[in-house]
Amino acid sequence: RRAKKADGSVDSTKAEMPFDRAIVVPMSLAILTVRLTQLLAIFGSREPFIQLEGRGPEDVKAAKLMEALLGYDFAQMSAYTVMYAFCQDAEKYGLGVIHDCWEVEQGWKMQRPPAMTDQMKSMLEYMGLGGLLRPQQTWGVTREYNRWEAVDPFHYWPDPRAPVSQVQLGEFVGHRIFRGMMHFKERAIENGGDYFNIEFLPKAGGRGATRTGRNRFDLGDFQLREAPEGDDRGFYGLDTMQIKLIPADWKLGTGTRPEIWRFAWADESVIVRASPTGYAHGQFSYAVGESVPDEHAGNNPGNIENLEGIQRTINWLVNSHVDNVRKHLNDAIIFSPSLVEEADLLNPGPSRHVRLTALGEKMLQQGQLAITQMLMQLPWVDVTKGHLQTTNALFDMAQRLAATSDPQMSQTTDDERTLGEVQQVIAGSSARLAMTARMLDAQALQPLANRMVSNRQQFTELSQFVRITGELAAEMGGAERALIGPSDLGGAFDYIPHSGTMPADPARIAGVWAKMLEAGAKIPQLQQPGPDGKVLDLRQVFNEAAKAMGVKNVNQFYISVMPDPAVMAAVQAGNMVPM
Repeated sequence: RRAKKADGSVDSTKAEMPFDRAIVVPMSLAILTVRLTQLLAIFGSREPFIQLEGRGPEDVKAAKLMEALLGYDFAQMSAYTVMYAFCQDAEKYGLGVIHDCWEVEQGWKMQRPPAMTDQMKSMLEYMGLGGLLRPQQTWGVTREYNRWEAVDPFHYWPDPRAPVSQVQLGEFVGHRIFRGMMHFKERAIENGGDYFNIEFLPKAGGRGATRTGRNRFDLGDFQLREAPEGDDRGFYGLDTMQIKLIPADWKLGTGTRPEIWRFAWADESVIVRASPTGYAHGQFSYAVGESVPDEHAGNNPGNIENLEGIQRTINWLVNSHVDNVRKHLNDAIIFSPSLVEEADLLNPGPSRHVRLTALGEKMLQQGQLAITQMLMQLPWVDVTKGHLQTTNALFDMAQRLAATSDPQMSQTTDDERTLGEVQQVIAGSSARLAMTARMLDAQALQPLANRMVSNRQQFTELSQFVRITGELAAEMGGAERALIGPSDLGGAFDYIPHSGTMPADPARIAGVWAKMLEAGAKIPQLQQPGPDGKVLDLRQVFNEAAKAMGVKNVNQFYISVMPDPAVMAAVQAGNMVPM
């Protein structure tokens, strides 16, 4: 931008100097990055993202199958990116929100013709119907999966009468997203979806719902405000609200028991959806987590918001120091225009020359005045010398509040520390961050996992192949892929979800298998049959260790070798000779 003159006008010939702008010290960003790294390392430490354990013996195999399907769902919805947005919102604004739903995507897909004999193929060709022998493009379900979506906390509509993290205690909840016309077309009733009244959307405007005062930024530059025209069909603000109601009271049916209905409207003017949610879990499909929860308060600030006072003070300290330095660089000079050429002083530049007037030169030559008596710069005192030291002290205070030590920020400590002391500091900080992760897990991830299991049992219609490992793979004859369909998921199964905050199943840890293999090789008694006649199979222990380390195809490295008796028999028959 252009430089400003003393009278407030703009000089179009000069650019503003960088130091004329205020500085925002990125302290909060540095702390947020460290905390996010730690939280995502905790939540993303498992594969799949959430693991399931069967509560009873009859639930074990079903839990493994369900876990494999949830792994597919996590891959389809990019769960890691959703968790990043969720944790970031919880840390910055105190509130992270995830909307979960069962997604059935409709679209064009290629359908192969049924198997037929060569005679039937020749007959179709003779009748001019050869096109039926080639794959046909049909409209239908392309994929189905559980889907998470991070909700903007500033576009989230909770019931204010309940604590924000206890979303199931309220009677309504909703949020706003922004979608184009094709979103509605793909999910219209005639295409197997739930949206109606789509033909009225262009008439209503299509300019996007009002965002003023409802977002942290002015998004006017990021949307088209004009009404749709020509081939354009508009971009709309879509509000979705889930309400627990009795249909008879709302004249929506004859039901007299509470149900959860979902309503949606575009640009605050056209209702495009009104139907029961139909979820067997009977809950609002929202998960809310607070990084600093307080059940007795409606809404709570996040960790970064709690640092705002320190952040603003640091900004002021740094900017005041810069202002003081700039004052010295542009300080006032006392001089007499009759002794010094004023034009030389008013046009600063590198290697400049300041000339004396004729009178000044004469008085200098006569010894009446010295150069230092002809002009003088006002004395400068750095009153902000200690501001940077105060800034460091405030930064240390912020690190203590946020549990982000210097080693966690990839910085050495100011004073000498032993390795044990550094590890103790990191362990303490990690324990505080783990507490935040456990709260987010209890508030959001555990209910999310339970609803995902319920949705899979209720809505799965397509059979699909998923990767399997461990005991389940052995039960399936050693296959690495299993075809799972709706019939494999039905039944009254009970699962225990495990996220990154829970201790890992020892059977899934590669290090545990490696230690077992080492112990089995060193202890002779384990290689001998026991009283029950059984002996430890070190090969199977090795196979499980390899699978836990991520080796998917360990079986292909085994080769077949003839047993010794068969070799001896072949030698005696003259079919083999020693090498």
